[in-house]
Amino acid sequence: MYDSIPTFHNPDLKMSEIQATEQLLAEVGPLFEEIEQIERLTEDAWLVVFDDETAIEVACDPTGRKLSFTMSLGSVPPERQAEMYQAMLTYSFLKQDTGGFHFGTDGDNGNAHLMLDVCHLELTPAELAGILATVLETGETWQDVLHGDPIAEEASETEDDEKPSSGQIQV
Repeated sequence: MYDSIPTFHNPDLKMSEIQATEQLLAEVGPLFEEIEQIERLTEDAWLVVFDDETAIEVACDPTGRKLSFTMSLGSVPPERQAEMYQAMLTYSFLKQDTGGFHFGTDGDNGNAHLMLDVCHLELTPAELAGILATVLETGETWQDVLHGDPIAEEASETEDDEKPSSGQIQV
């Protein structure tokens, strides 16, 4: 069940871009069945909640006219840090080939985050729903890889004979 977004007003911010983003998010909520709620975090950031453990932060940069999407993937298991950080850095380096996705961590906590920046000029609710679906799907795939999901590992083992094509990363 989708809950509407509470609003804020700060005259020091470019409200036209923020209001457009807020309106866009309000329209996408009912279009994307998996969205449970959209919470206002700050004047220019929202949290799109899918369930108790899955959410995507959407931040509006009014000066750069972009939306930044961030999905927490959880902490990187200590025994997989070298392998996973290398894979995430390589994937980030290839962001031109991976749809613009890149990674970051939040310092001491060691949580990995999947990120995507998108120009939001003339973005439609259907396009935003598609972007959220892509971030969600990509994030869930990386969560499986990050935490060594047996299903993800089995799929990787069956594809070992195939060489990755240009722009693909084999983890």
